[in-house]
Amino acid sequence: MFNLMAKDGIKPNGVSFISVLLSACTHAGLVKVGQRCFLSMIHDFHILSEIEHYGCMVDLLCKAALLQDALQLIEETRMEPNAVIWGALLGGCKLQKNLEIAMIAVDKLMILEPDNSGYYTLLVNTSSKTCVNTPVGLITIEIKY
Repeated sequence: MFNLMAKDGIKPNGVSFISVLLSACTHAGLVKVGQRCFLSMIHDFHILSEIEHYGCMVDLLCKAALLQDALQLIEETRMEPNAVIWGALLGGCKLQKNLEIAMIAVDKLMILEPDNSGYYTLLVNTSSKTCVNTPVGLITIEIKY
């Protein structure tokens, strides 16, 4: 679809990149294509990346088990990551069973949304699925206080 737009001389906008490219690439698991599209959006089409574009990229990287790359992207954004971005990373950590990065995401989320205990629940669930000696009790104690 994107190629048809380009062929017909239709210049994509930021929404086009979210819906057609980044989301489609995420669902299809096309990490390299998604990364190229993201960079093309910025450099070739001169579209400023918005928080939604970063959310798509974090989701794409997390589903491909590239959690460290997703964390690096979040840390290097030109804008302050919001709870949606950190939540996408946390969801990816649960999917990939990565407790270390999940704890980083929860720390950031607790600053942004201190009254949302759902993130701790997700952390406990991630912890219980890692199959290692994890201090789940310590996490649940932190929830109470």
